[in-house]
Formats: sequence, C-alpha cells, structure tokens
Amino acid sequence: MGYEWLMQEAWGIVHPHNNWQWYDKGCVRQLHDGTLELSTRINPKIINVYDPDLGRNKTVFPKTSIGLVCCQYPFTYGYYKIVAKLPAGANLWPAIWAWGGDWDREIDIIEAYSNSRGSYHRCGWPFWKIWKLQSNFHYKDNSGSHQVVGAKNMFVGFRRPESQFLTYEMDWDPKFITISINGKIKRTLKGDVMKYFNKPVQFIINNGVRRENKIGAYTSRFLIKSFEYDEY
Repeated sequence: MGYEWLMQEAWGIVHPHNNWQWYDKGCVRQLHDGTLELSTRINPKIINVYDPDLGRNKTVFPKTSIGLVCCQYPFTYGYYKIVAKLPAGANLWPAIWAWGGDWDREIDIIEAYSNSRGSYHRCGWPFWKIWKLQSNFHYKDNSGSHQVVGAKNMFVGFRRPESQFLTYEMDWDPKFITISINGKIKRTLKGDVMKYFNKPVQFIINNGVRRENKIGAYTSRFLIKSFEYDEY
C-alpha cells in the first residue's frame, strides 16, 4: 500500500474508551498478492492504559484482538482511493478514517456496522438507508468543544460489501470534502465548517467489533486491495 504503517494506534495498543478490543500485530498480514488482511480473533489480554478522563492509569480486559494499521504521514488535500472488502461476521465495526491528533478533526470515510446476523443490511425505508455504512465528520470548534456533523448512511446499491470489493473514495479540497463509493458521490461537506479541516491528518484502517459483541469476535477478515493518495 506504500508509506510506512504502524500496526497499532499512535498512542498504543488499546483505546482508553473502546477498550473491549485491542490492536494486535498478529491480526495484520499481507497476502501473497499484496492484499492487506486485518482480522479479528478471540484473544483475551490484560492491559494497563492511561485514561485522560480519569487522569490516571486503569486496567482493562479486552476479549478480542483486531487488526489495525495507522500511517503518520501528514496527509492533507488530495484524492484518496481505497479498494476493500468488508469483513463478514456478527457485530463487526470496520472503518476507514483520518484523524488529526488530539481529536481536533476526524474524517470517517466509512464506518460499517454489521448486525447480530452478520449483515450490513437492515430492513427499512427509505431504501437508501438500508445499508449500515456511514460517513461522519468531527472537529473542535473555536471554543475547544467537540462537534459532530452527524453520521449518514450511504447506499451501495445491492452489492454486498462483505462479498465483493468496493472502491471507497475521498476528494479533499480546501473548499469541500466529498465521499464516494464506486465513483458515485454519497456525501459532500462544504461551507464555513471547512475551516476546521485545513491541517494534516493520520490515516487509519481497521477491523473492529461493536460493544454489543460481549463474548469476543471469532475470526473475520477485512481485505484491503489497494490504497492510493494523490496530493493536491
């Protein structure tokens, strides 16, 4: 995929809040054709982690380990293209996202949520909300308060994202950000809020499990065929 990737988050092997899972180098591997595989597995571990809300360390007991890669290259304006097949399994939470450090900005190209039946599809109306594949944007405003633009479901037609490779894209310009799937724009961010998305970000791709997955996640495979970045 190019660039240098860590096999954990920049701060360590577990998130202080999402601590039912931990980042395991053993869940990251490159297949013979160059495809990156990020897996999940039941792999309990006792971890001592610093919690900034508590201002001290605490001990956590995650049951599941997950594959995650993080690139600290200073990504900024440009075109991003990721070809990937989502993992199959119950209560999973794979994501492709960018993080600005200290949570002052976050771009979620896709956060996907499978249900207890192992599907990213849900019954309902309107039809474009039947897939639990979401984009979102977070930022800190001028007062330092955390703001969320809001999650939005993205329609992928009737292609099962866990059964075939789809192309996830982001076009990041000083005046707008568009999120696309298979060449079709699904979401656009523009206007005054763009002033908060004017600094470099790290790029993160991870498999994951939802909090509802209390017994741990059996093996699932998130496959990333390619990652491309053309800087503006």
